[in-house]
Amino acid sequence: MRRKAGLLMDALESLEQLFRGYMEKFSPALDKAVSPIQYQICMLGQTVTNAKQFDQFIWPHLGCVMNELAERNLKLYFMVEGNAGALLEHLEDLKSGMCALHVESDPLDELKKRFGDKFTYVGGMPVDVLGSESTENCVKYVKKILDQYAHEGNFVFTTNKGIVYERDASVENLKALCDTVNNFKI
Repeated sequence: MRRKAGLLMDALESLEQLFRGYMEKFSPALDKAVSPIQYQICMLGQTVTNAKQFDQFIWPHLGCVMNELAERNLKLYFMVEGNAGALLEHLEDLKSGMCALHVESDPLDELKKRFGDKFTYVGGMPVDVLGSESTENCVKYVKKILDQYAHEGNFVFTTNKGIVYERDASVENLKALCDTVNNFKI
């Protein structure tokens, strides 16, 4: 990135032009009448850039996509792997209500404190609780999250990241989680 920044920028601009053509052709926006979310973006790997690199190489292109979605009044599911890092500063600029934000590692309470009702927040349940805690503790955690966030109406309960390995969650804890969520009353 440091040695050949110009070549990298040229490549990114070429990819952006290619992406825009393919985006409409192969991944058109979902119909608002059918789905509350029309687009999905997953940030994978932004954690390997520092703030300056993120601002120089990633945000100019991602920001253009975000602005286009906002202009078209489309809603976005935005999943961020790891922590948001340098992206946090740019989330300030996003249009309120356009984004369901799912950040893997940043605590929901910190995101809510910083951004308020600007986003629908997705997540809340750490996978490590499902895999390492007792069922009783797991249920307590689920209830705590639901009590804290579900009453506000801009929250989607889910795990902070995908359950990939057997050790990520016990069957008992998954069943207890589902029962607790299904029986929760707002």
